[in-house]
Amino acid sequence: MLAKIEWNPTQKSLRVFGITLWAIFFILGVISLFRTEHALWHTALVALAWVILGATYLLPQSLGLYFYRAWMGLAFVMGWVVGPIMMGIMFFCVITPMGVLRRSFGADTLLRNKNGVESFWRPLIHRTDAGSYRRQF
Repeated sequence: MLAKIEWNPTQKSLRVFGITLWAIFFILGVISLFRTEHALWHTALVALAWVILGATYLLPQSLGLYFYRAWMGLAFVMGWVVGPIMMGIMFFCVITPMGVLRRSFGADTLLRNKNGVESFWRPLIHRTDAGSYRRQF
């Protein structure tokens, strides 16, 4: 796994988490105020922002910890499901067409089409000067 969830965060990281989510939902609430005709979404997002702030910043650590764990668990599951789907879309929509185009134009990156050659080894360029050892790549 690439991500590791910190299941027992410190009080400081809980507060940072709460303030960050509060800011995100507050900004979404303000944006929805200007983009929608009904104030219901605006009120719901701003109320959710204040609930998050209260649960993670103002109330005791144990209450914020439950919300933090639920949020991180949901984010982990979403990332676990969405990650392979997005990688598949990227592969089949970007990498595969690039490979098909390269083959249709005759590109041979592996140099496999050397007819009449005994070996596929490439000639090695030996460097003997001392400056080449400093930056090898």
